[in-house]
Amino acid sequence: MSRHTQKIDLTDFQDHAEISRDQIKKLWALFSQIQFNLKQEKVHPSTVQLAEIGNFLADMWAYDNKELYDQITNQLEETPNE
Repeated sequence: MSRHTQKIDLTDFQDHAEISRDQIKKLWALFSQIQFNLKQEKVHPSTVQLAEIGNFLADMWAYDNKELYDQITNQLEETPNE
């Protein structure tokens, strides 16, 4: 009985994680600027809270993405080049 396993190219995932990380930084900067502008305009507090929620979600996404990126990078470093 032969077993066929498909090798996954982790560098594809690493590239995707790097792109996602850059997008997350831009998203966080956007929400930070929105939050700053809203505070300057003295708008309704719930509007500022929406920007804070956006920042929170971007932070969560960034944390999850960093964990995934680190795991992939570690696996790539441990895998001998073939």
